[in-house]
Amino acid sequence: MKEQRRLTKHSHHNSFNPQKATILVITIIAAVFLLAGITVFMAGRAKKEDTGEKETQSILAVDDLPKTDLNRNGIPEELRIVDAEEGEGKELEVWESGERIHREAGGYVHTGQKAVFLCRLDGEDYLLRYRPTMYQGCGDYDYELFTMVDDKENTAQRNAVSFDINFGSPIHGEFEAEKIAAFMEEVNGLLAQSIPLIVTDNELSKTFEKEGALRDTLWWLDGEETGFVRDSSRSLSENLRIFEETMNGKERRDDVPETDYGFFSAEIVEADFGGYFDGLKGAAVLYDAEDESYMIYQKELADERTSPCSTFKIISSCIALENGVVVPDESLRRWSGEIFWNEEWNRDIDFRDAFRESCVWYFREVIDEIGPELMQEELNALRYGNGDISDWEGRLNTNNSNPALTGFWIESSLKISPKEQTEVMERIFGEDTVYSADTIRALKEVMLEQEQAGVFIYGKTGMGKERGVIVDAWYTGFAEKKGERVYFCVYLGENGDRNASSTAAKEIAKELIMYYFDAGEENQEA
Repeated sequence: MKEQRRLTKHSHHNSFNPQKATILVITIIAAVFLLAGITVFMAGRAKKEDTGEKETQSILAVDDLPKTDLNRNGIPEELRIVDAEEGEGKELEVWESGERIHREAGGYVHTGQKAVFLCRLDGEDYLLRYRPTMYQGCGDYDYELFTMVDDKENTAQRNAVSFDINFGSPIHGEFEAEKIAAFMEEVNGLLAQSIPLIVTDNELSKTFEKEGALRDTLWWLDGEETGFVRDSSRSLSENLRIFEETMNGKERRDDVPETDYGFFSAEIVEADFGGYFDGLKGAAVLYDAEDESYMIYQKELADERTSPCSTFKIISSCIALENGVVVPDESLRRWSGEIFWNEEWNRDIDFRDAFRESCVWYFREVIDEIGPELMQEELNALRYGNGDISDWEGRLNTNNSNPALTGFWIESSLKISPKEQTEVMERIFGEDTVYSADTIRALKEVMLEQEQAGVFIYGKTGMGKERGVIVDAWYTGFAEKKGERVYFCVYLGENGDRNASSTAAKEIAKELIMYYFDAGEENQEA
């Protein structure tokens, strides 16, 4: 009997227990999945670190996004946040009655970073696009508050500010504490009434997290290498002034007058060119780099950024020539056979004719061959306006949906001011240019407009429309006479029924150039 009990006990101890076996199997499987999950997470994190990708998360979950009425037609719209192709960013889509009526893309890579918010003011819906761009110490901050009209953007309010924190540089640009602070107060006032939709700007995202609210406090003010410590008891304007004094290494002198621009400590002359404009809304800038002086008509408008339109052909040509995308004597491109509104574009055409005829399809192909990466690199080096090429295909254009005739430079994401146009011209054609003699020679050949009384004028027109109305008209470039050079830009905005074409801008510019050189000769004689 004892032996039987011992055997029974031993048999029970080694017998198969289904319940314990099941628990063991589940435990092993869970451990395997946990290890696999950790491996995938760490691999993904390593990949993001290797590629420089910045992971951002919208504060508001997609499911909680409210219905909107951005186009004011009473039909509710649906906001959707989706991943961009290959996980390179986020996209906002606005849908109404099963159709997508708007799209915004923001990339994780520095050049494509963007923040878009839903802003509600007085019970009305707006989209707020904010781009606080810093590149090599140069800040270009801008925002645009807009609604939708006929499924196209309708700007309600916008502003921009530029500044340079490379203090001590021989070519240090402007840094105006009050101007920067006023802009930030304006932006933060709008952000306080907004919810985030896409935020792919990593520094901005970290600032929001640190502040615990949608408030941009300028992350670069807190850099350890600056030697500046923010004083929370002071206003932003006061902190910016102290930051500037710290970076300059000396106290600000109240007896030293400041210009409104500060670029190269240049002399600014506000000129009365109203007679040349004959009542047209516009601005003019004449920039003498040698004397470091500007003559500016309508200073506020001269600082306002807008689409460069076909004046950008100077830039795309320069980049294409310098990088071998275009070789003037081997530049013929075949016409697709598509009939365009301009008869001169309906043929095989080479670089010289394409520039002079402002052939959009030709330069659309050239720009696509340059590609976004090289284009962004070159624009950053030139400090070209806001440098925003995020709408590469030009989908924001409200006047044209033909992919052969649209792009980021035509009433889309890229913007520049008249004053900046003259500065970019100087960077290309000035004494310190980094471009080859062959590139400059080819550009001057196609830009030469006329020679009159010993004055050589080199320039390019540009014109853009919104919903069939001319809203931007340009003529920019430079002029030379007996070794003297002046960089110029004439801009005309929306003027209703008045003739605000690029031809009108060109004629005004020519008159101003002749006036400039004539006045210079009179001063020399005196």
